[in-house]
Amino acid sequence: MNDAQITARALMDIGAAYYNADSPFRFTSGVISPVYVDCRKLISFPKQRDIILNLAVKKIRKLNLDSVDYIAGGETAGIPYAAFLAEKLILPMIYVRKKPKGFGKQHQIEGELKPDSRVLLVEDLLFDSGSKMNFKAAIEAAQASVAYLICIFSYGFKPAKERLAEAGLDYLALTDWPTLLVEAEKTGYFDSEQVKITRDFLQNPTEWAKNRHS
Repeated sequence: MNDAQITARALMDIGAAYYNADSPFRFTSGVISPVYVDCRKLISFPKQRDIILNLAVKKIRKLNLDSVDYIAGGETAGIPYAAFLAEKLILPMIYVRKKPKGFGKQHQIEGELKPDSRVLLVEDLLFDSGSKMNFKAAIEAAQASVAYLICIFSYGFKPAKERLAEAGLDYLALTDWPTLLVEAEKTGYFDSEQVKITRDFLQNPTEWAKNRHS
């Protein structure tokens, strides 16, 4: 198996991929989805967590990002993975809030981030890219830059990819829905009807939402 398949299998091993077309999952963007991947669940499963973190380290080293100065975690789901990766890569870590803290020093970035530093941003999930752009803006406001974005899982939506490309933000995801669906069907994790419905959703989320009761 390739790295994307191994990551997908690890997520399925811990039951992190969910299906419910009758009571769809609602995202912060308002989009409803028959499927959801909970990468946060990984923190409770050391074996699968280590498999995925080691694959992430391998990917990061292949990027040849020797000039990266910090690992950054996005609030909240990216924070533990940034901590794990910072430990493995022996790099300092920061984390970025979605908005400035409402008290104390009003920080949006926690930890010490020096100006002109290059940051590797770590997130659990790539859906619509909105939070990633927010974290990027906060890092740039601190006079640093985002060298790369790494996510555990991507929904693979074209608008998100285009938005990141327009912002000049290079990224990779360890796995995605197309890969997971193939593995899910092979193993019986999802049945053929669930796979079909998920693919219909991924092709056009808006139309799927309109037509789901038809």
